[in-house]
Amino acid sequence: EHRLDGQRIPDGVWLDVTTPGYHELRSVQQPIGQAAKQILLVRFVIQSARGQAEWALPPWTPLPPVASGQNLKTKVGNTTRLEIFMPDRFPTGLPVPVVATVTDAQNRHVNFTGALEGGNGITLKRGFGSGMLPVDKTKTILFDAGPLSAEKTITIDNNEWHTVEDDIKKTTTWDPYTRIHVTSNLTVAKNAALIIQNGCVVKLASKVELTVHGRLVVDGTKAAPVVFCPESPDTPWGGITLREASAEVDANWLFVTGSGGNPWWFVANSIPGTHRNEQAAFFLGEQSTAAFSDCFFINNVGQAFHGEDAQLTIDRCVVQRCQTVGQFNGGSVAIRNSALLDFPNDDNTFADGDNDALYFTLGKHEIIDTLIGWSKDDGIDAGGNSPGTVIVSGCWIESCFHEGLALSGADKKVQVRNTVILNCGQAVEAGYLSPNVTLNDCLLTGNGVGARFGDNYAGDHLGFLTMNTSLSIFNRRDVWGLSRELWTEKISRMKIDSNHLSKLHHSFPDNQPWVSADHAKLLAPFLSSSPFVTGVGFRQWDRSIDPRRITIGLSRPAAKPVQIGFKILVEKQNGEADEVITYGVIEFKPGKTAKDISLQIPGIVETDTFRVELSGAVNAELSGPVALRFEPQKAATPKTWIAEKSTQWKWLKGVKEASEPSNAWKAQDFDDSLWLSGTAPFGYGQEGVQTALTDMRNNYTSVYLRNEFTLSRLEASSVLQFTAIYDDGFALYINGEELARVGLPQGEPPHNGRANESDFAPREW
Repeated sequence: EHRLDGQRIPDGVWLDVTTPGYHELRSVQQPIGQAAKQILLVRFVIQSARGQAEWALPPWTPLPPVASGQNLKTKVGNTTRLEIFMPDRFPTGLPVPVVATVTDAQNRHVNFTGALEGGNGITLKRGFGSGMLPVDKTKTILFDAGPLSAEKTITIDNNEWHTVEDDIKKTTTWDPYTRIHVTSNLTVAKNAALIIQNGCVVKLASKVELTVHGRLVVDGTKAAPVVFCPESPDTPWGGITLREASAEVDANWLFVTGSGGNPWWFVANSIPGTHRNEQAAFFLGEQSTAAFSDCFFINNVGQAFHGEDAQLTIDRCVVQRCQTVGQFNGGSVAIRNSALLDFPNDDNTFADGDNDALYFTLGKHEIIDTLIGWSKDDGIDAGGNSPGTVIVSGCWIESCFHEGLALSGADKKVQVRNTVILNCGQAVEAGYLSPNVTLNDCLLTGNGVGARFGDNYAGDHLGFLTMNTSLSIFNRRDVWGLSRELWTEKISRMKIDSNHLSKLHHSFPDNQPWVSADHAKLLAPFLSSSPFVTGVGFRQWDRSIDPRRITIGLSRPAAKPVQIGFKILVEKQNGEADEVITYGVIEFKPGKTAKDISLQIPGIVETDTFRVELSGAVNAELSGPVALRFEPQKAATPKTWIAEKSTQWKWLKGVKEASEPSNAWKAQDFDDSLWLSGTAPFGYGQEGVQTALTDMRNNYTSVYLRNEFTLSRLEASSVLQFTAIYDDGFALYINGEELARVGLPQGEPPHNGRANESDFAPREW
């Protein structure tokens, strides 16, 4: 008998295994005349195109959300409400920041996903959403989210702007509704305070910075918050820096938008040990303190925060569409009743650039009752070669490309309790060095891996993972103990008991298999904030990526079985009736959030136009389109090679800028005659390198390359493709125009800049 990944396969037949990830081939044979069976186990990995960060894992792209049902459960009544936060007065010519939340009568956040009508494209995720509204005149705006409504009136004014360009040397107050235009860098002196009162709008010029040695007090109100914004969305201002122990920020009802003007701020300020280089809206230096309540950081091109042995408190705040919430080296961070979303944005494009929601090294940190998700990397990365403590309690973590919780470091202690993690590459990972991770009373569902000891990196894995009284169900692997250099599960460093798993794991017998009819009630504590009827709809389909299936999903885990009918129809020409190819009913067991419809059906070919229709939801509500129509694939166009990797390139070591001005070297007519010539690939320490950069390590961080090619003709329908293998980042320009960038912050890359990714992988544009 032969089994590949647990599935029986025939004898004597060649099989092509192409799926990235870890695989096991187990063969059991009974030789003739021998009593003992012969067992052969072959383990192998097919590497993901995304590189080493996903060693032994299939690439994970989070499924897009499904809208909640429009109806509230009857017993909830009218206690659920939509709240809109935005200024009541705002200057003309600037987009207005807005945040929307869904809450109950006790002001607890409600699990609602869907569009905010009247919100200029804002989508609410688990009860939170934000955006910028173009409002050019005084008006009352009606907002709708499902069955909920809210009105807000905003007055657009032409009040005079007061230019501020002198340092704050004594305590200064900016009065309510003052319009402040900061045109140059400001400093708040050590014994001074800057007090900004409700309704103030502070407009900052491009890359302007505020340095605080004393106190910054922001005294906004719910009706009249304070707003920090750029002169225009295209000219981000810099950030606010707290330099020393005397520096303090106390902010209430504050909007921060459009900060992060220097993409290489940490390089320019010689601050080591950072995962990303973009400027933070608030940089907290050693022993400084900052407290933010009811504050909103939205649409910032840099990071929201960065802490170096500082104390930060965040209560009832929203951080959305920033590079990250921030990295925190030492000190303490306390985040409560907040939402941390979209880092740096919400789309299905993978970018392994440390776009974690939160990154902790040293220190003592706690995250309580907070929504975290839609991150290109991890929800919380508690890493580094350092100890520290992290507490995660009552959180909802969703849709991270890598880990919901990536936990590593020397003697790091992490407690996770009463937390939901779903739709992530891995829910919880106890990784390199010696983290001690404990999970109690958690729900891990719909992830690539539920709970894992080990990670994708070389080195020691000497920590411990404990999980009990939790539900790890409907993951591709509910429990896994494999690390990169030890190809057997480290059972001795895992204590997995008193849990419910999709099916029993032979190494952890002290758990129960999930039986929906008997155990669905165990979901109730995780769904107490979900008064809306479960929504059901299409989640994903891309014929070019996986033409074999289409995914249907729920808006959230459900405590009752959900059924939905479907049929697939091929459209006919010349007025003929569409042909029903197949039909059926899909059932979601309690706790499951995604299921596939197979499209490997006789009668459908790549040239067909077909529809998939949904109908008849039971214990749920159709909350999206009831049908999707798919056009046939176009025939592939022939390819013409312009230049292969062996082509000669002109190149220059990045020991200084390549030209003056620094971007001149990209131009078509730039004179590169004094540059060296070499054959690609360029690099060191890798097989296949043709031009070895033997002196690059610790001497320079960049290389400039130029190659000239000529197109004899260019058809209107032609597509230019470029393939590169890179380590760790690069930018591509043709005739001075940037066409691609990976692993680098925005802005002109300096010669001594560093990539914000750590990867060695092929990429195609």
